Amino acid sequence: MGMKINSAILFFAASALCAAAAESPYAVCAHVSGWEYPEAARLFKAAREAGAKCVRTGANWQMCEKREGELDFSKLDKLVAQADSEGIELHFVVPSHTPEFASPFTENIDKLARFAEEAASHFRGRVKYWEVCNEPDIKQFWGGGKPDPAKYAELLKTVYAAIKRGDPNAVVLYGGISQVKLDYIEATLKAGAGEFFDIMNVHPYSWREYPERTMPRRVEGLREVMKKYGVGEKPIWFTEIGYTSGSYAPSIPKHIKIALERLGIGAKKRGVAYIFDERYDYRGDGFNGGAREVFPNIENFFEIDFDGLKNLSPKKHPILCLLPNEAFPQKYFGDLKAYLKKGGTVVSAGGVPFYYDLILEGESVSRKMLGRAPLESLSMGVRSIHDVGVLGAGSGVAKHTRTVGGTRILRVESAAGFGSVKTEGLFAPRFCSAKNLKKGDAMAPISFGVFGDARVPIGALYSFKRGGNFIAFYNPCGESATAEFQAYAVAREYILARSLGVDRIYKYSLRDDGAGHTREGNFGIIGRDYRLKPAFFAYQTLARELGDARPKLSVFGDIHVAEWTRPDGVPACAVWKMRKSADVAFSFGGALQGEQINFLGAAAPAAATDGKILKLRAAESGIYLKGVKNLRLAQ
Repeated sequence: MGMKINSAILFFAASALCAAAAESPYAVCAHVSGWEYPEAARLFKAAREAGAKCVRTGANWQMCEKREGELDFSKLDKLVAQADSEGIELHFVVPSHTPEFASPFTENIDKLARFAEEAASHFRGRVKYWEVCNEPDIKQFWGGGKPDPAKYAELLKTVYAAIKRGDPNAVVLYGGISQVKLDYIEATLKAGAGEFFDIMNVHPYSWREYPERTMPRRVEGLREVMKKYGVGEKPIWFTEIGYTSGSYAPSIPKHIKIALERLGIGAKKRGVAYIFDERYDYRGDGFNGGAREVFPNIENFFEIDFDGLKNLSPKKHPILCLLPNEAFPQKYFGDLKAYLKKGGTVVSAGGVPFYYDLILEGESVSRKMLGRAPLESLSMGVRSIHDVGVLGAGSGVAKHTRTVGGTRILRVESAAGFGSVKTEGLFAPRFCSAKNLKKGDAMAPISFGVFGDARVPIGALYSFKRGGNFIAFYNPCGESATAEFQAYAVAREYILARSLGVDRIYKYSLRDDGAGHTREGNFGIIGRDYRLKPAFFAYQTLARELGDARPKLSVFGDIHVAEWTRPDGVPACAVWKMRKSADVAFSFGGALQGEQINFLGAAAPAAATDGKILKLRAAESGIYLKGVKNLRLAQ
């Protein structure tokens, strides 16, 4: 379905490629052509104030062509003008909001190509960057069908040619691939896609891991695949990356506190144990709703790895907090059961626990779906909205719910004894069930989802005759981080990416979409209400301190040092520790200048020099230094 690309187009493409590599690395994603369109002017101003130079959004096809053949770009014209007034360039994704007459776009490639050519021609000289599909490796974004790398290569070839006909100076991006799926990318390159993009583009999210553990090997793997197919010199961009500050609904930690008090266990006095095990990517202190989020007023936390479960004593550690990521290595499930039998209390505040097995294979971890069986072996149960009899006849689910960001919202109320807690209406279609209880066991509801006359437990306290208790909420939390780590990660991801040769990085996203406390609703560096989140200040500080430099990275265990030269010729660097804090000493060159700040732009504990030794506190919050160079850990 494609066509031969003439030499003029290839010449202009090469020119555009050289220009692209020199652009600012600072960019963000925003839905300014969709639900945020009325707020676009305000959002462009916020992007500029943060330090971003480009905003990625969809070229809303439906907005421009309500009826086939009747094109009206006036709304996008307004968007481009608003962006230009703030010094922001736009980056359009096609397709976006595919109209009904062209759906699915995968079966209407010629129509998509026609629209792309018309749009590129219309915005010639005003919009430079055009991305062909967002995450075509995911069914949701591939027209609802099974992702097909060979067909994507065919589509890319056709749409690339169309965009270049419309604007020979346009820069065309490969569609951002989720999680850097190398097998998918290689299949498209094998099918000939390499000739039909100017910039390689991936979305290397690291929801369950530190970016330092994932990004280098992903970029190295991507470059190897690109080299194999003769496109190794093309630039790489990340058009989506970042962590979300999604969290538990605020009522959940309050409900848990009351449940523990009813059991006679004071978390504040006794403390909370959690599991942190790098081998299994299971980090109970900051990702996926860690223990510190479940127990926000507790200072005493006890960290163990999975091997430590075997000797975990309820007398010393009566509370064990699990992550809400639904995964747990079955290898250690017997140890957890033994802890319960000895009288321990397990808290799981999101997702269906033990739904996935974590399997260690060398240095990698895989997941295997186990379903509800492990939970049921504990005499617990979970039921979904689709299970027969959960809600009773005629409960009228639809009329009692609304959907925000793909999440069902309904009225939630506290159970008896928990009435002092103000509930919020975030609801997952999963309910606590007493179906599997054995004689002598009990399930006490903590909170209910309310559907007219039907009230179904969405949080419960299970107590077992054989020993132990389990506090369970099946509400989704998703892969999330604290607001503070989300902010630190902005600097760490950008610095890492630039040191690896990535030309531009787009933070997803500029603004929260407001879908409760879910993962998808909280990727922004500003809130839905425009409050400035810690990540905003991290972005602003990064853009000011790093600028357009490409730092040189040195790694000493889990301590990272990135060095560069500022435009005024002064050497600069950033130092951080992947996790926790430690006092470190470096040998160095140059002379320390001025005050030090952390990744949020706030004053950091001062570094000190003693002859040729620099002493500082290395932390996950990072520190920017001026004047020093050639840092090496002191012996």
